[in-house]
Amino acid sequence: MDQVGGTLGFPRPLGGVRVVEVGGDIAGAFCGKLLAALGADVIKVEPPAGDPCRRRGPFLRGQVDPESSLLFLYLNTSKRGITLDLTSPTGAELFARLAAAADIVVESLGPGRAEELGIGYGVLARGGPGLIMTSVTPFGDTGPYRDYLDGELVLLALGGLLNMVGDSDREPVRLGGYQAQYATGLAAFTGTMIALWHRDLTGTGQHIQISAHEAVAFLEWKSPVYYQSDGRVRRRGGEQSQWLVLPCRDGFVAFVYQDGNWPAVKELVGDPRLADPKFADRRGRVANRAELREVLAAWTAERTKEQVYHAAQALGIPVGMVADAADLAASAQYRARGFFTRVNHPRTGAALYPGVPFVLGGYRPTVNRAPLLGEHNLEVYTTLLGLSAAEVAALRERGVV
Repeated sequence: MDQVGGTLGFPRPLGGVRVVEVGGDIAGAFCGKLLAALGADVIKVEPPAGDPCRRRGPFLRGQVDPESSLLFLYLNTSKRGITLDLTSPTGAELFARLAAAADIVVESLGPGRAEELGIGYGVLARGGPGLIMTSVTPFGDTGPYRDYLDGELVLLALGGLLNMVGDSDREPVRLGGYQAQYATGLAAFTGTMIALWHRDLTGTGQHIQISAHEAVAFLEWKSPVYYQSDGRVRRRGGEQSQWLVLPCRDGFVAFVYQDGNWPAVKELVGDPRLADPKFADRRGRVANRAELREVLAAWTAERTKEQVYHAAQALGIPVGMVADAADLAASAQYRARGFFTRVNHPRTGAALYPGVPFVLGGYRPTVNRAPLLGEHNLEVYTTLLGLSAAEVAALRERGVV
């Protein structure tokens, strides 16, 4: 792995590492996105009709188009893109040749599907003992749930996380977006990096197997630990906590009032009712939570969420405003750290994209646009596999690419 390189001395820890990514799920694509951010040459392999994420919304300005899926554009920054029909013998053979020219294969085709197509790890590793293959599946490649179908809500439910979100007297609340998928992608990225480090030490690759089901349970580790210690099943809801989500004129704030900052809370709000002895300690504040909420909410409701946020933080009270998309784009903190970056795309134009959440040697990894469908077919097939332009055109005519 190269330690430095790129523009202005930007560190590229994975410079010189080639990754072939295939599969239609979010987790595998997110893993590939992070590898690309660290400088790896990630080649995204899509079926000729396009990756399934290209057909998922939201779409820019509501225009349903395979090049306008905001989900696809986010997940596939800084990658090269090719098309290949893996269900054809020629396609499987070409994929094996691509893998032989790569250091890492990230696949999320489903349990056992790579083997069915003739591109399982046992086959691909014949091209070189240093190959790392990361397989991302819903439930792993063994166990009674191996072939069960998944989905974001299914994974959150079975992984135990759904049980912890929401009010105790209501049904659980689903987390927004694809949190289970992104957590799984992070797990795949971590496992892949460890395997790459091991290969640098030993010269030997390996097969990494990632279960989304396990990744979610890994996030909610406390519930099973508590259950084993005292037999108590933790319930969702914050009736025993010292935090509240309170309304403001233009949204909400998350308000925390622990013992150490309670005097500052009384100073900030200035309501004489907060001096009542029943609010003096944690036990009293929890027991009188409903009345306390009423007092604090009367104060926050007269102010904007940003006013409450900054006023509270100035007194050392850990309060945060519930930010929406407009708040994120306008955030002075994100601007100061250069987190969002403007990326231009030939079909969708320029837009702000979230960066990656790490800074290396003082530089944040750059974000480049996602590829158009089949954009790098000629480049990849001719330079990596030695095909001629005429051969690539013939493969396109046959529907292989």
